[in-house]
Parts: sequence; C-alpha cells; structure tokens
Amino acid sequence: MRYQSATGEVETQVPALSATAFEAGVEKQEDAGGSNVAYRTLEQDVGYLEVSYFGGDQGDFRSSIDDAIATARKDGVKDLLVDIRNNPGGSTDNVETLLSRLSAQECRLVSGITEKINDTSAGGWFAKGKAGELVNVDYDSTVTPAKETKRFPGKVYLLIGPYTYSAGIVMATAVQDCAVGTLVGEPTAGFANQTGQIYFFDLPNTRIRAFAPTRLLFRPSGDRRVGGVQPEHLLTASGAGQEAMVEQARALAVSRR
Repeated sequence: MRYQSATGEVETQVPALSATAFEAGVEKQEDAGGSNVAYRTLEQDVGYLEVSYFGGDQGDFRSSIDDAIATARKDGVKDLLVDIRNNPGGSTDNVETLLSRLSAQECRLVSGITEKINDTSAGGWFAKGKAGELVNVDYDSTVTPAKETKRFPGKVYLLIGPYTYSAGIVMATAVQDCAVGTLVGEPTAGFANQTGQIYFFDLPNTRIRAFAPTRLLFRPSGDRRVGGVQPEHLLTASGAGQEAMVEQARALAVSRR
C-alpha cells in the first residue's frame, strides 16, 4: 500500500491476517483477560485501585468497583490511589459509575459537545442536522453521587500517564475540574478535550475499512486549549517500573495528611 506522509509518498506492505487467526487471537486475549478492576490495601492506610479499562459489562464493572470501595472502607483507608495510567478508554457509563463512588458533589463529565453530522447520524435523536454540518449539542452529562455508604470518604489521588486515553481522559478531566481528587503521574499524550462517536466508512478506491471520530467533547471547566491533561504533581518512574510510581504516589498521599 502507498500513503502520503509529511516527508513524501511511502510504500509499505501490510501482512494479511485470516479471520481464523484473528478470532483465535481474540479468544486468547479473553481467556487471559480477567477483571478490569483490581484493588489492594497498601501500607499506612492507603488503598490502591487499578482500573485498566472502562469497557466490559456495566453490571460487572459496578460490582467490582463497589467491592473495592467496600474493602477500602472496611480497612480504614484514608487515601485512595486510583490508577488509570494504562486505561485506553471504554464506556463513559462506567466512568460515571466510578466518579459517583468518589465524589460527594455533582459533576458534569463535559461542558459542551460539537458533532459533525454524517449520513448515519443525520436525523438522529442526539444531534439534528444535515450530513457535513457541525452542530453544538446541549447535553446534560451531570453525574450524581452514589449514596454515602457506596462512596469512598477519604482523599482521592488519580494516577494518569501518556497511555491514559479516551474515556480515561474524560475521567481525569472530571476529577480535576470538579475537585474530586488530585491528579498525579505524567501528562496524557491524548488531548484533554477528547473525541468520540466513531464513524466507519470504506475508502472509495481500495475499499479499505476506515474510521474517524465525529464528536468533540469539551472538558468540564470549558477550557478549550489544545494539549494533554496535566497532573498537579508530576511523578516519574525513572525506569524502575510502574510500581515505583505507585510508591511515590503513596508516599505523597501520606505526606499531605
């Protein structure tokens, strides 16, 4: 295949993958999968909640989060580290579930949405318009806190990094802009104002399947500057692995009591 890069035309070969091999790979990944939520209590009353993906069954996700929060409350945890450094996104419904367990106040996930109408979405319920038009959508994305017994009552520290993306970034901006907790770690590579609602289409000549986002989501604060999400406390693993940053975050939480 040939494509145009910033330096000129590039020709490359893309190896084919049979449907059988693809399905086998998916099955292998699912078998090795496990939960997207993992919790453990660390030293000095600090809890560690890793959320590796906001996808999957919403009921299972909610149950896993509730179990984790219940364990943290039972263990007398004062500070909760929520790690989404390797979270590529998923469903904002699961973001709402997690956020409602961490915040005692209402919080909007986004302050505004702009959508480019396509032939599939034209005339739909979410945004009205003709294909090709850019439409500003007034959408209420307010997240209501869960009841007190379901929420974590202490301080929250959200670990982010370059691989935090999509719904993970929506979670990060909500936590930051609604003052739910403190962001620690490294800046995200993806922009703070995220895109979504993928539109699939076939290229006219090659018939190669392609896709592009059609929706732009603006962070709760309304800040529309282009750039990644910036943590309040910059932490670096310095090549010592991801656990090194967890320890740095734990020590920071204890020092700020």
